[in-house]
Amino acid sequence: MLVDGSPTHIWKPLLHEVATGALNTGEDEVNYFAHGYRNGYDFEFGYMQGLDQKRRTIRLSAIPGSDGQLLSPEREIGYDWLVIAVGAEANDFGTPAWPSTRCS
Repeated sequence: MLVDGSPTHIWKPLLHEVATGALNTGEDEVNYFAHGYRNGYDFEFGYMQGLDQKRRTIRLSAIPGSDGQLLSPEREIGYDWLVIAVGAEANDFGTPAWPSTRCS
């Protein structure tokens, strides 16, 4: 099972192509729901809010839609093995326009 706060993934080395307009993220990003279906794993859309090691569960946050409607409620998921890979923040190298133009 994969849990992520984004329903899609784009391979980060291609971000320079997104920035120049050479890559259409709508065509080149991977949809986790479809990828999981094709490759035999489940995908849960959400952010980890909590961990109960004794009960072997993680708690995922509710996901609100852009219109305020609830896409997914807060929920708990059990696990046998857990790998937490939290990712990283992009370095803007002090570029003033970066916060308003970045793709993340």
